[in-house]
Amino acid sequence: MLQECNEPPLHLRRKLLSDRFLLRIRSFPADLLGKIRRLNEHDLICNFWLKRTSPTLATSFAATAEYSNLIHTCTSPSVFWCDFALFQNRIKYAVIDVDRIGGPQGVPAVFFEQLYSRFPGGYVIYTDGSKASDGCGCAFYDPQTGTSGAFKLNTLASIFTCEAVAIREALRYAGTRSEELVVVVTDCRSALLKLSNFCMQANVNHIFIEILEEVYRMKVRGQKVRFVWTRAHVGVTGNEFADSLSNSARRNGLNLDVRLPFTDLYVVAYRQLKAGWQQLYDDARVGNHYRQMNPRIAVKPWFSRFELSRPDIRVINRLRSNHGLCGAYLHRIGLRSSSGCEDCGEEEETLKHIFMDCPIHWLARHQMLNSVGLHLENPLHFDQIIHCNLLSVYKDVCNFIKTITKKI
Repeated sequence: MLQECNEPPLHLRRKLLSDRFLLRIRSFPADLLGKIRRLNEHDLICNFWLKRTSPTLATSFAATAEYSNLIHTCTSPSVFWCDFALFQNRIKYAVIDVDRIGGPQGVPAVFFEQLYSRFPGGYVIYTDGSKASDGCGCAFYDPQTGTSGAFKLNTLASIFTCEAVAIREALRYAGTRSEELVVVVTDCRSALLKLSNFCMQANVNHIFIEILEEVYRMKVRGQKVRFVWTRAHVGVTGNEFADSLSNSARRNGLNLDVRLPFTDLYVVAYRQLKAGWQQLYDDARVGNHYRQMNPRIAVKPWFSRFELSRPDIRVINRLRSNHGLCGAYLHRIGLRSSSGCEDCGEEEETLKHIFMDCPIHWLARHQMLNSVGLHLENPLHFDQIIHCNLLSVYKDVCNFIKTITKKI
């Protein structure tokens, strides 16, 4: 049932919380980290722990130790030590949603018309970040001079961090020039939202503070910075070129030593949870039939993408896990003296018998199978129907149960 609802076992959830906590306090080194380090040492060498389960915090300390050099460290949250002037320099951004303004043929023309009407004389720089299985990268592109920068980041960096670093590097480049108005164009709206809400956020990571510091320094030098969001992959030449640069930067970019926000490492803790859960699932002595039908832990519960009522979800969960309230199951758990079918007298009333064989329900079954056959290949069998993950089929199954007035 935990697998059906995509809920990890409790001890793995505790381990996930512990790993995330350790990653966080590694970002703010303090006495607490030293105490956990000593606990880990005692766990390894003290007789007291030889026959006991290792403390979760000690296990997490060891599991996260290899990532300590990747995490940005600070004695206090970054927002507490930045210059107060940054709070007064409120960031706003413009939206040029060319995909909704004009057709595909006129996107570049419409974009530039909108851009230069809002920011006449602006010096435009495009930025983009990229993350895939082969690594992480970011880039900026200056179409006025053809200058570009492509940077390779640590593979654990989030796409959010990649986009933020691209903006930071673009501003550092723009700061070396003398143009009065710099316009940074990005397709990452979440990064711009984070910048614009800076004064209301206490958990801003250090990269965004560095962006704001660059904006402030440019303001002191007499330069204005404006940010623009546009939709990705709609034909804006500069944006497409920056995208191409960031993709190639994953493999060939200049290595950029960027300490990561501790939140970027949360994905490591989650991967360890999934791996531990899968191993536990594979080694379980029960649920062999369910495991044959669902060999891998799902990313999301099967019902997360369906609009089904809670009672219907409960019924389908019971059917999929083979825990429906049929005669065989009730007899097995001691709630019935016999496993036989009370409707037709069959020796054993299994879920398969109710759905596929019991002659009493032939009419309702005929209607259900005719409807289900429109979505599944013949010959139809019980496991195929129950584990198909199709909304229309599950609705037919629930209607069948309601028609025969059985409690499953």
